[in-house]
Parts: sequence; C-alpha cells; structure tokens
Amino acid sequence: MNDSAFLKFTLLNIFLLFFGIAITKAQKVIFPRDFSPTEGLITPQEKPYRDEVCLNGYWELQCVPVPSSWKGGTGIAPELPAPQADKWETVKIKIPSAINVNDWGRGSNVGEGTRNPYTPSSVYYPSYPDNWKHTRMGWLRKNFRVPAGWNGKRLLLHFEAVAGDCVVLVNGKEVCHNFDSHLPFNADISDYVNRDADNELLVGVRHTKLFDKSHPVYTKMGAIYPTGSNTDDLIGIWQDVYLFGVPEVRITDVFVQPWVDRNKLVLEIALTNLSSKNKKIALNGVVKEWVNHAGKDVLTAPEINWSLGETALTIPSEPITLRAGESKTVTVRQKVDNNLKYWTPDTPNLYTLLLSLGDKKQTYDCKATRFGWRQLKLVGDEFQLNGKKIQCFGDIQHPFSAYICSRRFAYAWYQMIKDFGGNAVRPHAQPWPRVYYDLADEMGLMVLDETALFGSSIRLNFEEDLTWQRSHEHLKRLILRDRNHPSVIGWSAGNETFAIALLNKPTKEVAAVWDDKLVELTLSAKKSIPPVTLSHWTATAIWTDACPCGASTSRMA
Repeated sequence: MNDSAFLKFTLLNIFLLFFGIAITKAQKVIFPRDFSPTEGLITPQEKPYRDEVCLNGYWELQCVPVPSSWKGGTGIAPELPAPQADKWETVKIKIPSAINVNDWGRGSNVGEGTRNPYTPSSVYYPSYPDNWKHTRMGWLRKNFRVPAGWNGKRLLLHFEAVAGDCVVLVNGKEVCHNFDSHLPFNADISDYVNRDADNELLVGVRHTKLFDKSHPVYTKMGAIYPTGSNTDDLIGIWQDVYLFGVPEVRITDVFVQPWVDRNKLVLEIALTNLSSKNKKIALNGVVKEWVNHAGKDVLTAPEINWSLGETALTIPSEPITLRAGESKTVTVRQKVDNNLKYWTPDTPNLYTLLLSLGDKKQTYDCKATRFGWRQLKLVGDEFQLNGKKIQCFGDIQHPFSAYICSRRFAYAWYQMIKDFGGNAVRPHAQPWPRVYYDLADEMGLMVLDETALFGSSIRLNFEEDLTWQRSHEHLKRLILRDRNHPSVIGWSAGNETFAIALLNKPTKEVAAVWDDKLVELTLSAKKSIPPVTLSHWTATAIWTDACPCGASTSRMA
C-alpha cells in the first residue's frame, strides 16, 4: 500500500470509527454493537417466579419436495411426510430467519441496472443455499434441555411467528398446530419432555400458497387466509422462539384499560390453577413508573436500558379461590386520582403494572404489564386524546424485508417521523414484529395496527367461508397481542379490499355480500373478545380502507 492509499485508508477508518463503524484491511465492515438489540419476554421483576430460554440460533433444516402429482388450487395441500434421517441439509439455518429469506422482498428483475429496483435489500441477506429459495415444505429441528432449576414449573413453547402451516412436535408427539404467519402462539409441552435429558423439537412447515383454492368464476382469487403483503411468500420460523418455565398457579393474561374520563383503571386478569389442590390466594398489585435509560444518539438510543421507578398506585388485595384445574377471569377497578401522567406523543409516559399471586406461605407468580395512561375518543368528527383534539400526521412503510426486523431500523424510521413533526405511523399490510409497537410506546407515536387481510394482492378468496373464519381469528389474535400498547389507537381490519372487486368484477349482489362480511369482521372484535366488550372501549376504532362496493366499514369498537 503506497503512502497516498494508506492515508486515505486511515482517514476513512477515523471517519467510520467516529460513527461506531470500523473497516479491516480486508475491507470488511465491522459494527461493534448489537446489530438488533433485543430482550426476552420475561421481565427481571418476573424472574423469581417464571423464566425463559431463548431457542434462537442454529437449527437443522430438511427441505421436502412437493410431489409432482400434486395439483394446486384445490385448497388441499400435499401431506408433509415425516423427516428422513439422512436428508438433513449440510448447512444449518439461523433462527429467526425464513427458509427462503434470500428471496424475501426482492421481487423480479431488481437490483442495479434494472428498471424495477424494488426492495433489493434481501438480495444480500443472508447467504443460504440458492435452492432454499424454492422451498415449499420442510422440517426444522433443534434439541434442547430443560434447566435444572425448573422443577415443578409448567413448560411452554412460544413462537413469535412462523410463516406457513405449522405443526410442532416434541419427542415425536404433536403438541400444537398453527395456521397464521404473523402472530404468536404457545404450546404447553410439560407432559412431553424429558426433564433430565435432551429433547427433540421438530417444526414442520408447509407454504400457505399450497392451500390456495381457486374459484371457477372469480379467477384471480385463491388465498383462503390473510396473506399479508411482503410476507406472503415466506416459509419458516422468521421470529423468535422461547421456552418458558411458569408456575402451576399463575396469571395467564392481563388487560389494562385506562378510563381517563372516569379517573380509573379497569384490570381484567386471567388466572389458572393447574395444581392438584384448591388454592385460597390473594391478588396484589402496584403500578410503577417505567423509566427509559437508553441513550440519545442514533447508536445508543435503540439499545434497551430501563428500570422501574417510584410507585404511583397501589392495588388493594383481592381474595380469590381457585379450585384445582380451574381458570377464571377477575375484574379489578382502581381510582387513579391524578397519580398517573398522561401518555401523549409529546410526553410518552409509561407505567408497569406488577401483579402478584400468593398466600401467607408463598408467592406463586408475578406478572408485569406495561401500559400508558391515555384514552382516545371520537367526538362527532373530532379525534380526541385525553379529552383534547389531536390530528394524526405520520408515515406508512410498505416494503417489508429482512433488514426491517431490526430494532435499529425501527428506531431510525420512527425518529425520522418525529423529526419532521409527525406523531403517527401505520406499519402496513400485516402485523409487524412486536418491537415496532414497543418502540412506538416509548417514542410517542400513535399506531394504526393492521391485519394481513391485504386486498392489493388480488388473491383473497372472499367466496370461501374458511377465508373469513381465519380472518376473524387473525384479528382476534392481533388485538390480544397489542391491546395493552398505549400507542395503538385502532386496528385496520384490511387494506384495499376494493381491489378484489375491481379485478374480479363481481355482480352488485355478490359485492354486497362481501361488504357485509367485511363489516361483520370489523364488528367481531367486540363480540369475539370478551375482555374488550366494555363500553369505554369506544376509545378505539376498527376500520378497513374500503369495501368492494365502496361502502364505509369504519365502526367504533
């Protein structure tokens, strides 16, 4: 290297180091920080009673060919044969990532020198064998051990999202089945594991498009499930996997409902007793400030650093009797009396509700739930936050690819919105990873939470009852995942569903039926999810972009 080249190399390294990046002599870019900062789903406050092991990392993969005799468009996918001992790929797959992640988001004829450079990012991420791009069925395998200190705990497998029709086996026994590419699910595997030896975890997947059912008249329609947009072609475990150890007597779910105009919190708390004995217990709680200690610059701000501060509210003790094997939901109402600060886009104050369950001898469980003190209403044609008119100004992100799953990307996008004076965001065309809603809470952005009922794909088969059944379940699961986020101001039940009618040109009578089913979908949130049927929930709206006939489907939930 001559003096001039050496000088240029040195100056470049100084510049990049200033921004936290280094380049080696081999011209390899090094980012000396966690590229995508994450934290588990069990908080430090819960750790004495429940715990987790992240099962991310290298898994084995077996790609299974689709039989040549199989005919698509029938609604019946080919059977997934059992994995064969000698057919595992020599290259391991790093979870989370879809099997066909190399092809994710790139479309056709993209990249430098083409006329359509649409989301080319995934061309460079990661470097899996080229044939994986065409995988339509397969098995993923990982061995795990139960930590020694988990004796007496129930064991749950938790998947944040698996793309495709998914079957989960533990030690050769089926433990659950899932058909939704975007939302989390659990499986209780307590009765299927070896506590003192290795356990085999198998996840079988079949591409959702194998289940397409073509219509003889409306030829553009085939998908009998919410497709999403840029996630439509994914297959595999593309989000985090955990093993949870939880107590037999525990809190299974919490819904924190802020009634700002009534000066109270309403808590809907689901409890279960899986022990063999009846339990007379007490439910206690406190509300503490959630304090963010993250940095302020672009490098450190996305990194997770928080603690709980002062106690803002104390929830009086609630005596409860749980019979052996019983599950129940209790409702607790607590006055706030100006002890909580508002969550707004300018002041995104957050709190954590800590609930404990126990008797005089021991505490069985502790559950932490983060929330914000805020209420949204539609008053006439006015949208109000905490009793004051507010307008939403923001951004929408449509292209969705591997790099977007990073917390750093989410932070950069959200900060851009804040910098131009925005206060809202629409993660578009499917449910996005959990981190997007966590960051919106923390940074102060109002979120329109959207399902994967993506009409612009021109694929949704509105003539099949199964399409609507899956859409109802999908919306329900989305609401259950995100309902405690103060940033979420509503749920979009679908995107551009009118496109289905524009391309297929149904009769007015048929289009009217589709309209009615879309309206029924928007209204189903109230009747399908008991915890959100309370009248105060008029604070949150559910809508679609447009119906096939152009009728409005906006409804207050």
